[in-house]
Amino acid sequence: MQASIAASRAKLKPSTYAGHVQLYDARVLPTFGKRRISTISSEEVGAWVADLIATGRASSTVRNHFIALNKVFRYALRHRLIAHNSCDAVDIPRATNAEGFAPVFLTAAQLEQLGTGRVRAVRTADPLRRGHTAARR
Repeated sequence: MQASIAASRAKLKPSTYAGHVQLYDARVLPTFGKRRISTISSEEVGAWVADLIATGRASSTVRNHFIALNKVFRYALRHRLIAHNSCDAVDIPRATNAEGFAPVFLTAAQLEQLGTGRVRAVRTADPLRRGHTAARR
């Protein structure tokens, strides 16, 4: 796992790399760190994902953790350290909207009102634009 993390360092901003290292240290390494990657089964990866969900992690957090582990497996597969990617057989939770979020779609009339209101605000707030807008009429 360390080789995979080190390989990504040159491609990432320092803060992004530090976040990845923190995620690996906190979530991936405690479970899989002392194991040879070739001995980790898809059932174990699935159980790890299920445990993350059971501990109340948001679906986006579970996805991010899974993606981090999957990167390690893809690196190992690319370098022929393993014959298959154990993450391929694992289903992860779908990304969901925040609880209670209900999208609201505006009608054409409401969009027109927003556009008109914005222009009025610009006209009154900026004298230079007010003159420019008047000249365009």
